[in-house]
Amino acid sequence: MDYWRPKAILIAIILYVSGSIYEPIWRLFVRGLIEGNSFTWSYIGIGGSGVSGGYWVIVLFLAIGLFILFIGWRGAKKLFRWFVSIWVFILFSSSIALLIHDPKAKIIAESLQIELPYAIIILPFDVIACVLLSIWLIRERHSEKKVVIPPWNRINTMYLLGVISIFPIEFFVFNVGDQHGLLDKVGVLLTFIQWIMINLSFYPWKGK
Repeated sequence: MDYWRPKAILIAIILYVSGSIYEPIWRLFVRGLIEGNSFTWSYIGIGGSGVSGGYWVIVLFLAIGLFILFIGWRGAKKLFRWFVSIWVFILFSSSIALLIHDPKAKIIAESLQIELPYAIIILPFDVIACVLLSIWLIRERHSEKKVVIPPWNRINTMYLLGVISIFPIEFFVFNVGDQHGLLDKVGVLLTFIQWIMINLSFYPWKGK
């Protein structure tokens, strides 16, 4: 049986969306959940300590983001086209609005002690994503062929279990080390590894 596989242009679009969800949504979700009130955060005008304050917004955004990634990796059908179009449009519009308001805006990663210019690092990705999405949507519009998605199998489950197994390690490094110290950086790296594994758990692996 010839199973469906995402092609390069779709993979690039999904990875772009995935990156926008990881930072800061997944990272804030994990740190707020694990560190509790010792972790103070803020995002797009909302904030809190641990799971208090506007943490529910982070959970909501994460749920929507995970849904988009899941349906993207698992066939990218009509529903995905609508959701990803809205998501990419919001990201692009937000970037333009931010740079109009503050042309010198920077991305600040406190744990990694990095500051990067938003216009040089993020905006090009937004523009490329819009172009790729437009090309992909046009191609999909003229392609109505039915696809067969590989069923969820042992490989998907193993990656998902791997994601869960990292939480205890994160609990240790985030709560034992100093804020912005070495263990804090290790913890951030672990959240990134988790996020990669989440995407791999959604991928349509061909079971044996």
